[in-house]
Amino acid sequence: MEVCPWSLPTAHVEALLRTRAHHDALASYFGGAHELAELRELQRAGEGVAPRARVLLLPGMLGSKLGTPRPWPLPAKLGWVGPRIALGALRELSLDGPVRLHEPMGVFEFVYLRCKLHLRAAGFACEFWPFDWRDGVRAIAARLTEHLRGLAQPVSIVGHSMGGLVALAALRDERARARVERCVLVGAPLGGAHAAAPALRGTHGLVDWLHRLDITSSSADLAREVWSSFPGVYDLLPAEVSHELLVSGGAPSRAGLHASRRACAADVAFAQEVAPLVHAVAGDCLPTPVALRSGRDGAMSLVHARVGDGTVTRASAAPQGLRAAVLAGVSHTELVRAPAALGAIVRALRVDQGSARGVQQSVRPVAAGAGMSAGVVREPGVTYLLVRGQRTPTHRLLRVSVLPARAGACVPAGGALVSSEQFARVFGPGQRPQDAAALGDWLGEHALPACVRDALHDAPGALVLLCDREASGLPWEAVRVRGKALCAGRVMTRVLECGEEETRRGVRAVGEQRTLIVSNPTGDLPGAAREGECVRELLERRGIASVVLREGEATRANVLAALAARPAIVHVAGHAFFDAGRPARSGVRLCDGVLTSEGLLGAAHVPRLVVLNACESARTRAGEAGASGASGASAMRGGQVGFAEALMRGGVQSVVGTWWPVLDSSAMEFAKVLYGVLGRTGLSEAVSAARRALLVDPRPGVAMDGANYVLYGGLSGAWGASAACGEGEGEEGEE
Repeated sequence: MEVCPWSLPTAHVEALLRTRAHHDALASYFGGAHELAELRELQRAGEGVAPRARVLLLPGMLGSKLGTPRPWPLPAKLGWVGPRIALGALRELSLDGPVRLHEPMGVFEFVYLRCKLHLRAAGFACEFWPFDWRDGVRAIAARLTEHLRGLAQPVSIVGHSMGGLVALAALRDERARARVERCVLVGAPLGGAHAAAPALRGTHGLVDWLHRLDITSSSADLAREVWSSFPGVYDLLPAEVSHELLVSGGAPSRAGLHASRRACAADVAFAQEVAPLVHAVAGDCLPTPVALRSGRDGAMSLVHARVGDGTVTRASAAPQGLRAAVLAGVSHTELVRAPAALGAIVRALRVDQGSARGVQQSVRPVAAGAGMSAGVVREPGVTYLLVRGQRTPTHRLLRVSVLPARAGACVPAGGALVSSEQFARVFGPGQRPQDAAALGDWLGEHALPACVRDALHDAPGALVLLCDREASGLPWEAVRVRGKALCAGRVMTRVLECGEEETRRGVRAVGEQRTLIVSNPTGDLPGAAREGECVRELLERRGIASVVLREGEATRANVLAALAARPAIVHVAGHAFFDAGRPARSGVRLCDGVLTSEGLLGAAHVPRLVVLNACESARTRAGEAGASGASGASAMRGGQVGFAEALMRGGVQSVVGTWWPVLDSSAMEFAKVLYGVLGRTGLSEAVSAARRALLVDPRPGVAMDGANYVLYGGLSGAWGASAACGEGEGEEGEE
């Protein structure tokens, strides 16, 4: 007999996935055989993975099954949502009566099981926490608070949509908050969602479709008697939506419930207050309700704009002051299903509150004379250089501040003007600087205020450059302070602040540790061929397998096929180029064409580390005269995002590349030192050692390349001593 997954507990559904029984019923429930196959693959990936942390996954509005349990083996009697809808079961959901007929019976696995299995494969013991979404946020949060207080060990919370509001409300209780390590708000309408208004009238898309299945009631009857009785729906409304506007627009009159709904502004303020605990994941660039309009005929209509996930606006789900990953083109439901969103959730759960990875993505601009930006989490021993840029027709205005490693130290800050014409004369695209020392001295004098130069000269330990897109267009590694390059003698890494359009895709789980080496694909670089062999030998000595594509073997098809084998590292030794006018055309030259970021990120799996030992492979669009100032998804669509920036957006944890054309001898030495020490030390330390080797090299021109190499990501906390080389447990993504 065929089962009905709708009424089965989640544990039974997962058991059926393992046994492969009832294939047709499961395929219908999950949306097709392909979806079912992917879930089974995820399930297998998570088996045998030792969980290192516990996660509660809270569904959104309508995401929990509501029903009445019955003795085994009878299935539960579902009120939301099951085949009894046609017979008027929706009326049983009303909260107006003296008896509550239904209770939470689990979540809808076709929406949330993918997220649970993905988290399990990433090393998290994930479990669902369903709730009765008809209740108000505060009432549900009170039950969650009680649950958290009773836990023996801390947990992290992932709350989707209304579940995020519930999680945030539970954090108001200090004892409950003490049991929470991290809280990821996924599409949570902190500022409310206008899309909730049609639900009160029964005209919301899903609700209206279900109404049509009910042959016993009209949509107006169900709106008046059922949907308008749910405090939870009112709690989703923005503060500016008045009861009078709802009523004039045709919504049922429930003034009492409307008056008692939560205060959105207070939720946003509280989220900012507990920002070290909270990370937001939001969608963007889809038509999303932004306002409610009531016509003279009483009809209610929504005003849409491309500023959210189709249900919740970006500003509501990721307000200013929160760490946020905003994903262009990802819808509200797909925020718990799309690879990009799942990767962002995993990265958020892995952010240490006290580490540099906890630095806020949307750091506010630093005004001259100001202190540190809100949301920056300090790590002992690390100095942060925060730079924001603004372009004028003739100059770049840089706002710079230093957050010293020593707690309690003053925060030097100031502004600087860099002439675009002067910079183009000193260092233009497609050319090596004539004198790296002169370039570094000029940049140090013109791009850094005197107080910042003094602070950087005296700063010990690692240096993390937090720069926005405009500021990233300068070769900061070459900047010299009192005759010494910033990257000399210390770990230096960059965090490119992509802001609200951080990433489009997510990192996929990496399997066995292996390396893909693309060596001299165009056949005209003997030094690159030798470099590829050198890297292969260094890795093989440590028992790490490599796939090497040499010269004519390095076709686009072969590279993409090799990526399907899930390499942890991709090393490219060959030609690369940067197109200032159309950065998306930038890429690596293969024997049969150019591999752009779209081609690399179009593969089924994304590597952890990409080393682009090729010319200008780390350049970003901001530093070029031909690049416009467009941002966000429009920049992605308009081809204005360069190779390295696109890789970081695409979920690659760390990218190493060059700023100007690199000598063959420099590239060989850098690779030899990098892979010689990587595994015994962290990635950032390995890059630092390779830079130092070049800076002291006596060969002509080699020392200049010591300041040429750029590292995005890869601070020591993210890449442990051997995470890149298969000797330890690495991470899938980095902010």
